[in-house]
Amino acid sequence: MGSTTDEFVPVDDLGRSTQVVHAETVHAEIDATKQVSPADVPPPGSRLGFWIITGGIGVGVALTLLVIVAALNRGFDWSDEGFAFAMISSNRVSSGEFWGFQVLLNPLYELFGSSILAFRVLRLLGYIALSIVLCVIARSALDAIGVQLRRSSWILVILVAQAGTFAAWSYPPRYLGYNELSSWLTQLAGAILILLLVRGRVNTTPPARRRGQWVLWALVGFLICGLFVAKITAAAALTVIALIVALLPANSGRRWVRVGFLASGAVVAALVMLVAGTPVVAYTQSVIALFLNPDDQAVSGYSLTDMLNAYLWSASQTIGVLAAPIILAAVALLVSRGIPRTPADGGRSGLPGSIVHVALALGAVALIMVVSIPAFPPAGVHIFSALGFGTAFMFFAAVLSFAVLAPRTVRPGLLIGHRATTTIFLLALFALIPLVSGIGTLNALLGQTVFSATFWAVGAGMALAVLWERSWTTSPVMRLFPLLLSAAIVAAGSVAVAGDVLNHPYRTQPYFSQKTESTTGEFRGLRLTEGEVELLEWLDDTGTRLDADGVPALSMASPGALMAFNGSGWANLWPGPDWANSMIRACGGERPDDLFVLQSASSGDDSGIYEQLQTGLDGCGVDFPRDFERVAEHPSENPEQDVTVWRLR
Repeated sequence: MGSTTDEFVPVDDLGRSTQVVHAETVHAEIDATKQVSPADVPPPGSRLGFWIITGGIGVGVALTLLVIVAALNRGFDWSDEGFAFAMISSNRVSSGEFWGFQVLLNPLYELFGSSILAFRVLRLLGYIALSIVLCVIARSALDAIGVQLRRSSWILVILVAQAGTFAAWSYPPRYLGYNELSSWLTQLAGAILILLLVRGRVNTTPPARRRGQWVLWALVGFLICGLFVAKITAAAALTVIALIVALLPANSGRRWVRVGFLASGAVVAALVMLVAGTPVVAYTQSVIALFLNPDDQAVSGYSLTDMLNAYLWSASQTIGVLAAPIILAAVALLVSRGIPRTPADGGRSGLPGSIVHVALALGAVALIMVVSIPAFPPAGVHIFSALGFGTAFMFFAAVLSFAVLAPRTVRPGLLIGHRATTTIFLLALFALIPLVSGIGTLNALLGQTVFSATFWAVGAGMALAVLWERSWTTSPVMRLFPLLLSAAIVAAGSVAVAGDVLNHPYRTQPYFSQKTESTTGEFRGLRLTEGEVELLEWLDDTGTRLDADGVPALSMASPGALMAFNGSGWANLWPGPDWANSMIRACGGERPDDLFVLQSASSGDDSGIYEQLQTGLDGCGVDFPRDFERVAEHPSENPEQDVTVWRLR
């Protein structure tokens, strides 16, 4: 436990010492070999309030997880989710494409029986495990600066960290793919970098334990190498950050040694992937060729210029969204400066004034959330993205409260004097790491924070736990302020999850209206609409009847339909700008011996996707539909489920 040399002794309303009265209450959680100091003993009634509120938070987390689990086997997005699983299942790698997440996930997918449902479960467990690992790293960072929390407080931190889990499950696409890989790897590497920077700056690591530091540097390199395959743009940004941290004089050891261990970790990761049979060489060659050829970038729709412009636009939108909450946070700081505190001589301050300022502070925090959420749709981002930044705002509110409400808190040397530069860099890392994982998409960067909000949620929970333990305010209500903020964060996440499950599912019918269970291949165990299950069974039976396994196939229907038919990875699975060129690259300019085409009623001859198909096949010496024959039809009133199968004559 943290300790203080001050002679302050807290008193109750009758002027009696509370140190003796309440020391026994917390004795079980304080090392018996350590002297109990005033900083170790919370004010009257705080433990009961802590367990009541923490218990309520725990119930809320459990209920939200139950809602997630109840909807886990329901619904399927035939476009985005279908594309991700078709890529993973086919393990496709091709020149002119930057996708690499599938080569990392394919072995895991096969290990779990090639089941979409199993991968959804793995995604949920992955986010929960990530929150726990980040809490372990956060605890090590706090230990390095001399701040220790009770075990019960870490329970609170882990519960608040689930706001990051809820953020990911408030966004409807629920597949384990590139977003998860990039966010998990980035958050883990970023957390280790912060730990290394903290340990190096405060010089708390004994020389005998320096070897552990080198292992951590190597682990960062290992994670970055994996990120290189999952999302190369995010890996490039994180590499720059890691090199800056490694070269900072704040760290222990020689700079070249730190960089050397960073590089060695990446080499080990590459060797592991090669030994495991991962086509990392083919992927690297494809990415290098794509980056060196501006024409291919333009055709694929992912030119560096377009990507840079997208990020500049996203940055301007982010600034616009953050402006109001930042101003409100500043106002909250100014208002809170007048909050009465416990004086150093142990006297009492006015309780009514404290309650008034508590109301003002809570009102400011509420405004931060209220203003930030409606601000997202005008910025082109859906409302569910607000949770990630809402968590960050809560962290800032906790820091402000910590500064004005906890005058007796331990002030480690990391936060003062000539080390201010390192502190600023640490705060910048904390703010930017979740944004780094989103680099590599042309979507608004702000919306990608739903996948990486766990990083911020752990920081918020840790700050609130420290505030609760170290605050010596005279107001019981103010004493519970950080616990109430914790409850607000978790409640916001729970509401977001419920909103997705019960209100507005993405590209699918309401989850609990989908009751027909599929028994088809990789879709087994999913509950979908009756029409979707019929289409899946028809596609699977038709592929089997036509002996389509291993035969090249294209889909104008959806990536999910192609996956159910024969899972062909012959050409690009996403009918984007590069689709026609991917067909030409696949056939090498020569007519294929056999080929299937899936067409839905919504992709008629007047659609853009139809024109792309004709252009691509023309480069292979094939005329669609003249050179094809209709071999199967699945009529449906739903144009997306009205599918025709064509076969090359």
